[in-house]
Amino acid sequence: MATKYVKSHCSICNDEQDTYECKGCLTIFCFNHLTDHREMINQDFIQIEHHFNSFRQKLDDQKEDPKKYLLIKQINQWENESINKIQQTAQKCRDEINKYLFKIENEFNELSEKTKEIRKQNKINEINSKQIEEKLNKLNEDFEKPTKVLIEQKSSTFIDQIFVRIEIDQGNSLQYSFE
Repeated sequence: MATKYVKSHCSICNDEQDTYECKGCLTIFCFNHLTDHREMINQDFIQIEHHFNSFRQKLDDQKEDPKKYLLIKQINQWENESINKIQQTAQKCRDEINKYLFKIENEFNELSEKTKEIRKQNKINEINSKQIEEKLNKLNEDFEKPTKVLIEQKSSTFIDQIFVRIEIDQGNSLQYSFE
């Protein structure tokens, strides 16, 4: 803070005496009040240094544990929500496959009961044997290589895209897309 020696009125006590103009705030002070003003500026600067140290600590904390940083938290939230959507959809697909397998199992159980009944009643013949074998082969084929069930993937946007756009200077930006 540079000062200029002038004889005029102090802005605090209003006494006419030797005064000094603060170049920072352009206020005129007597020597006593100039000292008070300088002390106030020093206290303000100490606060600035405290804020500086606090910010340094935040930067160091972020380096130590990046998950705490707000932008990283937002990315992690997007990731978790996307994973949840995928898991929910996968579970719905599994449920549909399980319904299909349950249907095959029911048909197999019916065929098994019919086979047991034929054996119990001693009505075994070529026609029954051939029918049972054909049905069993069909069930096995539907189980091993299902022709009625397809797993399809569509290229539509299922998960919201996320972008990071960093302004590097006026009008220019970098953009990163994650899909």
